[in-house]
Amino acid sequence: MNETQNAYEEIENIVGTKFVSDSEPIRYSYSMNCDFTLQGIPDMVVKPKNPEEVSEILKVANKYGTKVIPRGNGADLTGGSKPIGDGGIVLDVTLMNKILDVDEKNRVVTVEVGISWSELCEQ
Repeated sequence: MNETQNAYEEIENIVGTKFVSDSEPIRYSYSMNCDFTLQGIPDMVVKPKNPEEVSEILKVANKYGTKVIPRGNGADLTGGSKPIGDGGIVLDVTLMNKILDVDEKNRVVTVEVGISWSELCEQ
């Protein structure tokens, strides 16, 4: 078994089968954002549900020397959410989309990393 497969299995134990994928269509879809320029295809896509899972995933990535590309909704135009070169883990944080606190007096809202502007405005 190679290191990528070992990392996949360890991450699967962290997030569950439903929240990690190494299928080619899924990996390909995460290799682009709204500009549709292909730069690289990741080895896997992982959707953590909380900061603790992110921490454990990063430990596995570090153990195997695997790059990690954090990704929200992939709506940026600068390419920051796309892998550069093949391989690595795309960390899709869209499940971490809760509003944690609203301070109306100071006009400050604290949110999880995966919330979109539209989700924030709806709530």
